[in-house]
Amino acid sequence: DSNITIVFCAGNCEVLVGLDAMKRDSTIITVSAVDKYNKRASFTNYGKQSTISAPGVGIYSCEPGGGFITHDGTSMSSPIIAGVVGLMKSIDPELKNTEIIEILRKSGEKLDPSIGALVQADKALELCLDKNIKQSNKLNKNIIRKEIKKLENKIKKLEKLLE
Repeated sequence: DSNITIVFCAGNCEVLVGLDAMKRDSTIITVSAVDKYNKRASFTNYGKQSTISAPGVGIYSCEPGGGFITHDGTSMSSPIIAGVVGLMKSIDPELKNTEIIEILRKSGEKLDPSIGALVQADKALELCLDKNIKQSNKLNKNIIRKEIKKLENKIKKLEKLLE
C-alpha cells in the first residue's frame, strides 16, 4: 500500500530460490549473482523466483575495524539492484513494484535461463525516462484538449453575441 520496494538476496546455497510463505509476493525483487564472466555464480540460488541478477563475485566491501576486502554472495548483488531501483524511483517516484520488475526484466541481458537477466542500469533508466516522457506527453495532450474546449466555448459565446 505504501509503494515500498523490497529487494531480497536469492541466497548462496546453489539451490532453487525459495522464500518462506510470509515473503512470497510477486512484487518482491529477488537477486541472484553472476561472476566476472557474466556466468551464474557457482553459489547463487536460482529458479523462477530469481527476478534479476547482478555481479556478486569479488565485490569490494568494507571490513569491520576499517579497510576493504572482497566478498562473494548475493548480499553483494542485491545492493546493486537496490541502487538501480532507487535511481529508477528518482526518475518516477510513482513507479509501482510490478512496473519496476517489468522494466528490470525488459532491459536486462538474458544470460542464463535459470536466473533473472543481468541488470543493465542504463537501459532500465532509459525505459523509466521513456515511460515518464510518454506520461508527460499524455498529460500535456490532455491539458491542450481542455484548453481547446474552453476556447471553443468562448468562441460559441462570441458567435452568439454577433447574432
